[in-house]
Amino acid sequence: MLTQTYGLDWLASFGAAHGKPLAIPEWGLGWGLSSNGGPVSNPGGEASGGNNAYFVQQMANWANSNNVIDVTAWQYGSDPLPDAAQFPNATAALAQDF
Repeated sequence: MLTQTYGLDWLASFGAAHGKPLAIPEWGLGWGLSSNGGPVSNPGGEASGGNNAYFVQQMANWANSNNVIDVTAWQYGSDPLPDAAQFPNATAALAQDF
């Protein structure tokens, strides 16, 4: 997510080069938990952060370090946060870090 083509590092460089703040209009934990509740990666397909507080914390750290003025965490369905029973670590990190 950081170093891939048009990843977060590219976005930060682009914004800085143009003197513009950044907005992350949609990001989230996605879906597709692995068997251990960790992240799932599928190049060219869907990816998820799973029930991973570290993923959420690192997204918050990156946003705070890169002139991001708006961040919208997206949740599939109508709930504003992931299901706290299914994703307790990620939900707690979202509430704390954002």
